[in-house]
Amino acid sequence: MDNEALLQAFQRLLAEAPEPPGEEIGLARLFTELAALRTEVHAEGRQAKDALELLRQSLETLERQCDHLDQAAELQRRQILEPILLELVDLRDRLAMGIDGLSCWRPNWFRRLLLGRELDRLKAVVEGQRLTLERFDQWLLGLGLRPIDALGNPFEPERMRAAEIVHRADLDDETVVAELRRGYLWQGRVLRPAEVAVNRIDEPK
Repeated sequence: MDNEALLQAFQRLLAEAPEPPGEEIGLARLFTELAALRTEVHAEGRQAKDALELLRQSLETLERQCDHLDQAAELQRRQILEPILLELVDLRDRLAMGIDGLSCWRPNWFRRLLLGRELDRLKAVVEGQRLTLERFDQWLLGLGLRPIDALGNPFEPERMRAAEIVHRADLDDETVVAELRRGYLWQGRVLRPAEVAVNRIDEPK
C-alpha cells in the first residue's frame, strides 16, 4: 500500500469516528469522582472487614459450642459406663479370689486319698479358671482399663486408699507393702482407687 492509499484510509477513519462529547471533563470533576470512588472503596473495605470479623466470631462461638457438646457427651458417656465398668472389675475380683482360695487349698493325706482323681479334676478346673481370668484381664485392657501399679511404689493419695498401716524398718516410709484391692484407671482417670497397706516408720521419741 502506497502513501496515498494510507492517507485515504486515515481520512476515512477520521470521518467514521464518533463526535467528541460536548462537555469536557475538567480536573476538578475528575478529582471529585476519584475522591468519591476512594470513599466508596474504603466503605466497602470496612464492610468486608466487619463481615470477616463477624464470621470469625461466629466460628469461635460455634467451636465453643461444639467443645461444650463434646464435653457434655463425654460426661454423659462416663456417667453411663462407669457403673458398668465398676461391676466388671468387682466381678474380676470375685473370680480372682475364688482362684486364689482354691490354689491355696492343701488337703491332707486323708482328703487326698478320698478325692483320688477328683483332686486332679479340681486342679484342672482351677487352671481353666486362671485362663479365664487372664482373658478377662485382656478384655478389660481392651476397654481402656489399666490396673494401678501400687505394690512397692510410694503411696499416692490421688490413686490409692490406705486401708492398713504397717511398721517395717527395712522399708521406706510411705511405701505400699500390700495391695488389698486392685485399683483401676480408665482413660487416664481413676475409676477405682487401690486399697493398700502402707508402711509407716514411727518417729523416734
